[in-house]
Amino acid sequence: MTGDDGHAVLMAYLKGTTPRGMPIRRKYPRRVDPASLPDIAFRLRVLHRTVAKERPELGTQADFAESIGMRRNHFANCLTGKARIGVDAALRIWLKFHVPLEWLYTGNRDFVPTRLMDRLDETTKELIAYANVS
Repeated sequence: MTGDDGHAVLMAYLKGTTPRGMPIRRKYPRRVDPASLPDIAFRLRVLHRTVAKERPELGTQADFAESIGMRRNHFANCLTGKARIGVDAALRIWLKFHVPLEWLYTGNRDFVPTRLMDRLDETTKELIAYANVS
């Protein structure tokens, strides 16, 4: 392959490899707004605990992360606020668990079904009570 073959370079990049076939290493997320992470991380933690109560097979971080197409270590970083959940993973959460993106990213409760919001509120209270006891 010559250095002038831009199409081959682009196609390799889209496949996630260099033109020589080596995997491209990306650091995610590239840009993070630290002020918005704690709220998103807390809502993601609430969602994970709520789902774990109803579906014990998704109780571990690894199982939950796999169910939404994420790696466990990235999901753990999202839960602690070190990383932000991507839109693609948020869309899979919406499709799998019917949790609106508005709630996950902003906390807007307007589009969350009442039954689901009640379960999320219950888990939120449990997490806050647990944090106050510790």
